[in-house]
Amino acid sequence: MSREGLLDGQTALVTGAGGGIGRGIALRFAEEGAAVALHCRTATESARETAGRIRESGGRAVVLRADLTDEDACHRVVAQAAEWGGGRLTALVNNAGVQPVRDLAAMTAAEWRTVVDTNLTSVFACTQAAARLMRDQGGGTVTHIASVEAHHPAPPTRTTARRRRRSSRTPVRRPRSTAPGVYASTPSRPA
Repeated sequence: MSREGLLDGQTALVTGAGGGIGRGIALRFAEEGAAVALHCRTATESARETAGRIRESGGRAVVLRADLTDEDACHRVVAQAAEWGGGRLTALVNNAGVQPVRDLAAMTAAEWRTVVDTNLTSVFACTQAAARLMRDQGGGTVTHIASVEAHHPAPPTRTTARRRRRSSRTPVRRPRSTAPGVYASTPSRPA
C-alpha cells in the first residue's frame, strides 16, 4: 500500500469497517495518509487485520468496537475516534448496515428494530455527534454509503432500500452519498 499523502493530518472514522466496502474505504483513506478509526460490531478479527495492514504500511489505525443500534454507543465511538485523532475528526463514513434476515411478512418486530436501528438510527446518531465536532473545529465531511437497492430493491430487502434512500438525503454539512453496485462480500447478519 503506497501512501499518497493527500489526507495527511486528517482523521477518518469508517463504520462497518470489518469487511467489504468499509474495509476498502478504510484502506483507501490510509493510502492517502489519513489516520483511520475502524469501527466494527462483530468482525473484530477482520478489523484488526485491516488495522495491522495499515500500520505495517506506515499508517495509523485503531479498531473501535461498538453496537451502533445504541445511540449512546454511536456518540461514544465518534468521541473516541476524535480523541484518538488528537481531538479532531475530519471525516465520517456511515457504512455500517445489516440486511434483513427474512422477508418483511415473516420478520419479527425485534428483527425490524435491528435493521432500522443499525441502518437508519445509527446514521442519524453518528452524523449528529460528528456534526457537532466538525462545527466546532471548522469543518469536515460526512459520507453515507447507500445501496444500489435504494433505487432498485430486491423484494426481500425493501426495508433496507427505504433506509438507504432516506439516508442518502440526510441534511448535513457537505453530505456525500454513494450507492455501490454489486460486489463480492459475505452478507451481514444481526449478532
